[in-house]
This record gives sequence, structure tokens and C-alpha cells, in this order.
Amino acid sequence: MRLFTIGDSISQGFMSLAAAKTELCYSTILAECLGLKTGCTTDGNTEYIYPDWPANGLPFNMEAVLRCLERRYDRDIKFLEWIGVPSIVNSYLDTTEKFYECTDLYKDKPYHLPVKHFHNVSVFGNCVHDAWMLTPELCKTMIKKKKVSDDYFEGPSSPRYRTALRVLDPMLNGENRSALDWLKYHCENEGVENIIIWLGANNALGTLLKMKINEFNTADPLNESYEKRDSCNLWSAENFETDFRELIRRVNTILDNPKNKNPHTKVFIGTVPLVTIAPLAKGVGCATPYDKKNPDNNLYFESYSFVFFSDKTAAESQKSLSREDVIKIDERITGFNNSIENIINEQGNNNRYYKVDICEALLKMAFRRNNGHPTYEFPSLLKQQLLYNPTTLYYRVDRNGKIYNGGLFSLDGVHPTVIGQGIIAHEFRKVMEQSGVVFTKTIDWKKIVDSDTLTSYPLRLIEEMFQHDTLIRMIVRMLRWIR
Repeated sequence: MRLFTIGDSISQGFMSLAAAKTELCYSTILAECLGLKTGCTTDGNTEYIYPDWPANGLPFNMEAVLRCLERRYDRDIKFLEWIGVPSIVNSYLDTTEKFYECTDLYKDKPYHLPVKHFHNVSVFGNCVHDAWMLTPELCKTMIKKKKVSDDYFEGPSSPRYRTALRVLDPMLNGENRSALDWLKYHCENEGVENIIIWLGANNALGTLLKMKINEFNTADPLNESYEKRDSCNLWSAENFETDFRELIRRVNTILDNPKNKNPHTKVFIGTVPLVTIAPLAKGVGCATPYDKKNPDNNLYFESYSFVFFSDKTAAESQKSLSREDVIKIDERITGFNNSIENIINEQGNNNRYYKVDICEALLKMAFRRNNGHPTYEFPSLLKQQLLYNPTTLYYRVDRNGKIYNGGLFSLDGVHPTVIGQGIIAHEFRKVMEQSGVVFTKTIDWKKIVDSDTLTSYPLRLIEEMFQHDTLIRMIVRMLRWIR
């Protein structure tokens, strides 16, 4: 096997609040560059298999909903037309809910295509510990704990665990394997040449989604209950290091096992992005430098709230993080990345582990952190395909369909667009090539741009989201479904 991926929502292809486009995520792009035949089913020739997510994915595909509204109302929604908007959105949610909870295709049924296992076992919401703790049996337990309801604006229950169950046990045959268990299975059955492991963002991301910090800091993290972990959103630097060290210990045990059929496996580990760069969090008030000796970089605002909110709404909602909160989150993630680098270095020069510094790349792309002058150099072949300069700002389009902001993050303000996934593939590929991995194809930037519907078919209705509380309230409510 040429490639195996363990990760979270980004590695799964989560976009605009839905696990719907694994076929367009960075690892699939890399697999195609390796010359592999990719697909969501086994036909005897597929060499990189990923999950398919019908019905626009789950839990809530923002782009699909806004496209539906755009087809109905064109580029703006008139005053009286807003009366019908909640009904249309709820109808969409009901359709998704019934599909994933009730239809014969999905409820208590195996994966709808003939697949025994996947080569991408990423699941949205995964933290570091989920690589070995999240299993199909745990998923079933968590799904049963959540009562299925048909409330207004209520999508599928336990969407994260429904997703994980499909990924980890597609045939529902009772094989209770975690992501690392599947890695062990593949190493022993055919050997794995290249492994991507990119985890850690969800050890901090929930602070942004909830606009509230709930610390995980315990004396014995490896023996802490899953429920306790599941309720927290910011790991202490020490607890993160303990978890990550355990992750690498388990990977080494798998790769050092005499049953492993490829003793020369390479492992590519992504660093944790500074989640506060994501445009979901909008700075409010004056921006001042974190480092007074370098006043042009790393600017922080007085407070942060959801990008959809006006300053007045942000103040009234009490959903915000202070400047000190955001600095704390960033410093914590910096600590995460220091631990990752130190643990990789401890493995010695054995040509097994390689760091892919996504955090550094994103810092160079950050628009506001760099005072409007990001230094990241986008691939020239990508720039040739675009009519605008992509930024880390939130996606904005005027009524005539001209994109004037964004392009790197999807509509949820957290997860990358297809173009953003291409950039991640570009960063991983550079390190993989330096390690000796041979690619047979270049990244197809035209295909990536054409597949990115937010760029190829600009969403003219997007301005309505910033001008009417109806859509804003619905979207903020949906954010609760992401860990």
C-alpha cells in the first residue's frame, strides 16, 4: 500500500460544515499524484479507497443550503421572502436527518458500497487520543446515549459518531478496530509505504467553535475517561505531550513488529495550525502586536467573535474570546507543536518520521496577522488559474458574482476549500519528495480550481448571511455539531 491517512476533519475532506468531499481532500490529491487509482469503492483496481458521503454529507452542508436558497431567491432575499427561509432550511435538515437516521440505506446497515476497509480513516472531531480510543463499539455507545429527535433545526443525532462508525467499520461486521488498529492490519497484510498522521487541531479548536475555553488538565491523562476528554476543548501542553508521545509509541510498536511487511515505512506528521487564524473568529476593536519588538507581525485584537456577527451583535451575544484568551490558545498550540517536533527528534535519524509544518505555512498566509501583507508564495500554476488573490479572510462575493475576499476557507470559516486542500497537498508533497517519495504526476491545479464550486460558481447570496440575523442564528447553532 502506497498511502494510509489518519486525521481529523481536514484529512476527511470536511467542508462548509459537512463531511462530503473526501474525494477532494489533500490526501486523495497526493494519492493521485502517486499514480494511484482512487475511489470510494473496491472494483479490484482501486488503490486508495476513501468514504463517500451521500445526501450532501452530514451534519449540515452550508453550501448546499445556500445554493438551494440562491436557486429560489437569486442574489438577495426580499423582506417578506424571509418568512419562508426557516422552513426551507428545516426541510433540508429533515432530509439529511432521515437519510442518516432512518433510511434502509444507512440505518443499522453496512456501507452502501462493497468496501471492507478504507485507506483514509480520518473522522471530523478527532483529537490525538482518538487514534486509538475511538472504536466502532464506542461509537455505538455514544449514538445510543443521544436521543433521536425531530425537533426544528435538528439534524442527524451524534453526527460525529455516525461518521466514525462508517469509517471504522463500513461493513458493520463487528470488527472493533480503531484507526491505529487499521494501520496495524494493513502493515501486517501488505505493508504501508507512506503514512500521514495529522492530529491535534481538535485539542484546541473547540474553543473557537464555542467561544469558550474548557481546559483538559489532569495528572494522569492516559487513564482519564473518554467522556471527560469529550467535554473539554483545550489540552494543557503537558497532557497534549503525553497523548502525542503515546501515539508515537503505538505507531512504533506497529512498525517495529516483525509481522510488518514494510520495514521502511515513512510517517509524515502535520503540525497543528493556529486555529485562531481561521476566519470564523473575527477580531473586534484595535489590533496591537503580541511582540512589541516586531510590531508588524502577530497582531491581536481586543476580542474575537463569530465573523458573521456585527460588532454590536458580538457584544450583545456574549459569544466572544478576549485578546488574552486567543493569545493563550495560540501559545498552547505553539506548545503542542514544540512537543511534536521534540518527539519526532527523539526518534533519531532513522528516516521514519518527517514533520510537515502546516502551522508555519498558515502563519505566512495569515492576512490580518501580517498586517495585510501575507508572505506565503502560492504555486504559480495555481495563480494562473485564479482571477483573484486567495486570502485567509472569510469568503465574500458581491451581488454580481465577483470574489473579493477569501478562497482558502470554506463557508464554515474553519475548514479549507478545495483550493485550500490543494495548498495542504502542496506542502505535504514538498516534504515527501525531500524524503525520497517519488510522485508520477504533478498537482492538477486546473482540476482543483474547477472542483472548487465556491470559486468556479461564486455564491452571490453570501452577502445575505451578513445582513440578516435569521441565517446567522441558524449557522451559529449548527456550529455546535463540530467538536
